[in-house]
Amino acid sequence: MTEESTNLLKKCNAGAKMAIGTIERVYPFVTEKALKDALSEYIKKHEDIVARTREQLAEFCEGGADPNPIAQFMAKMTTKMRLKRDSSDGNIAVMVIEGCNMGAKKLREYKKKYSGATEESCETLQSLMELEGKLMSEMQSYL
Repeated sequence: MTEESTNLLKKCNAGAKMAIGTIERVYPFVTEKALKDALSEYIKKHEDIVARTREQLAEFCEGGADPNPIAQFMAKMTTKMRLKRDSSDGNIAVMVIEGCNMGAKKLREYKKKYSGATEESCETLQSLMELEGKLMSEMQSYL
């Protein structure tokens, strides 16, 4: 596995973990069952990406990566403040969409930066990008 592949998989791993953390932070505030069910399903799908990247990295004696601690802290604080102001399902959907947008932007940057990564690594990245797109799209109905 190339260094670019390893780096790309670690970024995917950390990004999926960041998404899980964000969804888990807003989940207790959701009131609509359909939205709770959708978010629960997306947590599982992101966990699948974490497992997939971990397996790919383990083949080459590499571990996963945790999200940037500063980014995690900022996300927690921002979420907490925004939920204090408005914990409606619509606002939660907006926060999830914004998180997906930020994640998708970073993933596109990684796609360019690690363009020499293996096809398998790029497929994992593409799966995560598609997952973020689907989540954003689904959240639109809760606005």
